[in-house]
Amino acid sequence: MFYDNVKNLCDKKGITISKMLKDIGVSTCSVTYWKKGAEPRPSTYAKVANYFGISPEELRNGGKDLSTQIKIVYPPGYEKLTESEREFVDKIIYKFTCDK
Repeated sequence: MFYDNVKNLCDKKGITISKMLKDIGVSTCSVTYWKKGAEPRPSTYAKVANYFGISPEELRNGGKDLSTQIKIVYPPGYEKLTESEREFVDKIIYKFTCDK
């Protein structure tokens, strides 16, 4: 769960989730939703991952980089999609390859 992964990273760094969110400019109200199992927007994933110096994939997987274990082959024409369309495709691919 996203919240647990972020909490563990904050604990390791010796900071609170609230401090981290303030540092990256994300509302601290987000934590309430994350505790209930909600996933953040892709842009928030990127900000949090960048804050800790890890990839969004590592953040999703509790600090484990699974990119070397899973080879993702994107559909033809992927590079021609808009950013929001690519995010949608990425979510679907992630759901079927990484989500347990």
